[in-house]
Amino acid sequence: MSAPRPLATGIVLALALGLIAAVPAPARAQEEPAPDAAADAGGETADAAADGAAGEGEAAEPAPPPGPPSVVTLTNGDRLSGEIKTMTKGKLVLATSYAGDVTLDWTQVASVESSQTLPWVLADGTEIVSAAKTDEQGHVALGSADMEDGTRVAIAKVSAIAPPAPVDPPDIKIKGAASLGGVIEDGNTNSKSANAKANLQTRTKLTRLSLSGNWNYVETEGLLTSRSLGGEIKFDYFPWEKDFFLFVQASLLRDDFQDLELRTVLSGGVGWQIIEEDWLEAFVEGGLAYVDENFDDGVDETSLSVRVAWGLDWVIVKDRLTFRHRGEILPSLEDADDFIANLDQELRLTIFEGFFASAGVLFRYDNSPAAGQGRRDTRYTINIGYQFATEK
Repeated sequence: MSAPRPLATGIVLALALGLIAAVPAPARAQEEPAPDAAADAGGETADAAADGAAGEGEAAEPAPPPGPPSVVTLTNGDRLSGEIKTMTKGKLVLATSYAGDVTLDWTQVASVESSQTLPWVLADGTEIVSAAKTDEQGHVALGSADMEDGTRVAIAKVSAIAPPAPVDPPDIKIKGAASLGGVIEDGNTNSKSANAKANLQTRTKLTRLSLSGNWNYVETEGLLTSRSLGGEIKFDYFPWEKDFFLFVQASLLRDDFQDLELRTVLSGGVGWQIIEEDWLEAFVEGGLAYVDENFDDGVDETSLSVRVAWGLDWVIVKDRLTFRHRGEILPSLEDADDFIANLDQELRLTIFEGFFASAGVLFRYDNSPAAGQGRRDTRYTINIGYQFATEK
């Protein structure tokens, strides 16, 4: 009866071992990774970390500084580096980090190497926007990325680099002046003299209007010895904007001691503006003139004449000394011996902010004066005045 109990126990143990053996091997592998797989995963992670560290080290290194955009070599061998700002009127301006803006004489430049894309203006007016490189023959290559197929030109044929944009002229320029002078003498000689003169000019792109006037008075020992009054208005029209112009002009003159009650001159013609700059203006003009002279006692006269006139405004020293001259000749077409000439010149010295002192000479000549009158009159003046100029 005791034998069956051990047999039952053995059967139970056998069934338990069979169930344990029946569990699949992959399930056990998922639960516990193999030693080789773990080692491979660890190696990949270490490599990725190392690569990241190396990348961060490379990014942290500073980039090398860029070279100068332009290098200029002079004829004496000196080399200057910097940025080309402009070259006009034979002067190259180079912005440097060591000396600020340096101005160089273009005739002393032997070569230019520039990565700057700038407008280069040639002597014939051609403009090429390009970098630049100079070859061994001293020719600047422009207009090609590799500088092989572009335009090559001698340095001396370059008239400008990056010139400033032209400034539009003002719509109107106005300038003028007025002055007074006088002398009073008392004692052995009793005399009084005074004179005044003024001029005004307005200039637009196509027109110019000029007005002027003068007055003179002299009294000696209580007697009037000189008195005159004159004025002029003139209009110029520039149909071609500059150089040549058309003009009309009218002038009036009264001179008691030339027996001249009134002289009227009406003229018109064509003129040439030789130069019109801030420091120098000059013109000549010519045409026909109608001259009408009314005398206090003599016989009135009228004639058709030729009118030739000229003018000069010269700034000898900027903001300090100026010379002004006007002249005209009117020879009669009806009588070769009858002609009139007027010359007016003045030297102005600026004293303070527009105020000036002037010395002038006014010369008038009439080859056919009224009976009993002289042919010439000369007046010397010393005046104090004020001048101005403005633009709008």
